[in-house]
Amino acid sequence: MIQTHSFLKVAIDSVEKMRRWLARDHGNTESVWLVRFKKSGPVIYVDRLDMLYELHCRGWVDGLARKLDDERTTLLISAGL
Repeated sequence: MIQTHSFLKVAIDSVEKMRRWLARDHGNTESVWLVRFKKSGPVIYVDRLDMLYELHCRGWVDGLARKLDDERTTLLISAGL
């Protein structure tokens, strides 16, 4: 079983910030938890479809989604093979 608790957490508060992170870490082969605020949370919200579009365009695949706390969720992503 994969030890998902050990993966890096990357906070995403805008599509632009996520694009910069993807451009910098595109060659990363480790899975990563993307952390984002829920729609009901603060103004800092990234739409799930926008996030998935950016990930898939750069060859990343989405996987396991989890609640992090009352305001944030996480999404486990992995570089496609």
